[in-house]
Amino acid sequence: MSKTADTLRYLPDEGLTAAVEMAIEMEIPLFITGEPGTGKTELAYWIAQNAGYRERFGIGGQVLRFNAKTTSVAKDLLYRYDAVRHFRDSQRAGGQPVNVLNYIHFEALGQAIIAARRQRSVVLVDEIDKTPRDFPNDLLFEFDKLAFRIEEAAAAELDDAHFDWKKMSSGHGMELQKPVFDEQHFIFYTDKNDLQKSRDARKVKKPVLVLTSNSEKNLPDAFLRRCAFYHIPFPEDKARLLEILDKKGLYKPAKNKELINGALDFFISLRKAAGLRRKPATAELIAWVEFLSDFEPPINPAKELSEADWQRLLPSLSLLGKNKEDLERIGKEIKRKNQD
Repeated sequence: MSKTADTLRYLPDEGLTAAVEMAIEMEIPLFITGEPGTGKTELAYWIAQNAGYRERFGIGGQVLRFNAKTTSVAKDLLYRYDAVRHFRDSQRAGGQPVNVLNYIHFEALGQAIIAARRQRSVVLVDEIDKTPRDFPNDLLFEFDKLAFRIEEAAAAELDDAHFDWKKMSSGHGMELQKPVFDEQHFIFYTDKNDLQKSRDARKVKKPVLVLTSNSEKNLPDAFLRRCAFYHIPFPEDKARLLEILDKKGLYKPAKNKELINGALDFFISLRKAAGLRRKPATAELIAWVEFLSDFEPPINPAKELSEADWQRLLPSLSLLGKNKEDLERIGKEIKRKNQD
């Protein structure tokens, strides 16, 4: 299900907004780090659904997402080749040639390159730090060139007059004619002469490439030099967290002001408490407050709890702690707060 501006309710800080706009204007990748749950993935959807960016930068409303894996190679971001189905159909064809292009499915960056003449897409590569070391540098080649090769296709298959390129691209919401190929069989859907012009003079702009990382490993310096970078910090300030909850529609002062303030006080103290293996982040806070808000009567974890309220609250702790040791520490912290 696609996300819309009304349902997303994302709240970037000034530094993040500045980094986003610089990356878009300069047509360079935006590399985002931060704790899990601080909104790195949501950022791409906010960019795509930002009405001001559509008007200012020509960005379309769709996010083309690629979930990185430890086995990913840069080609996977461009297209996927169904070799098994191609082989089976070739066997059934009785020796007649079957065009390999019938078995190509365009992936996130491939779709964005194909659509570049019509609009600027937002391409999200989530958790790029999971990929092999060559992946980050390799993906930038096609991004800069706004073209790519289908390695499995021979020149004759690309030039096949009977192959319906329009039908192939229409499966991705694109109605385009046969692309242009250079001497190395790179596929261009944009005007090659236009691509040679300066950034300000070009009609076609590069996609907005958002790359997220949980900082599980260092990425190549050559890759980092070509990106705009921003680290999303956890918003330790209570007023900022309250603003985020309000943006999500969870803060209703007339109804739950005491509950929200109590939950925030406990959450902030929990993050500061020693011994947690994994501190809960913004995503956990939002889910926990949403869960607490559904209780009737409401439960304020910062106030003294009856045994019945404690039993009702207990299941919600699994939203904050994600391992046995942390769950036990969180439970003890709530009991300690209630005894103070």
